[in-house]
Amino acid sequence: MVYHQAGTADVVKDYVIKRTGTNWTFELDEKDGIVIDMRLMGNVFYDFFETAGMFFTSRLSKEKNDLFFELMGGMKSDYRLTTTGSSEVTNVYSYPPAFVQRVQLKKLKK
Repeated sequence: MVYHQAGTADVVKDYVIKRTGTNWTFELDEKDGIVIDMRLMGNVFYDFFETAGMFFTSRLSKEKNDLFFELMGGMKSDYRLTTTGSSEVTNVYSYPPAFVQRVQLKKLKK
């Protein structure tokens, strides 16, 4: 995968997705020491991770002959805590998404 942004050098990432046991457990190996657990549900890979005080979730899906990658995330510190008023207290932390990016990945002809 090549990340391109005008005015900067391209960044090439050679990710590897491999099965880790069951039919639905996989990992994304960034080949730099970072490994992210993934789940295959239907024809979509999902993951959820946290780094540098932010949360991220992504999905990678195949639609016809194209791959689509979507990344969403936000700040872990930007949360709302609500609590039930019943005798069994339940705390719920909600984190508003701060961004979403969706790209269509195409295989380049050499």
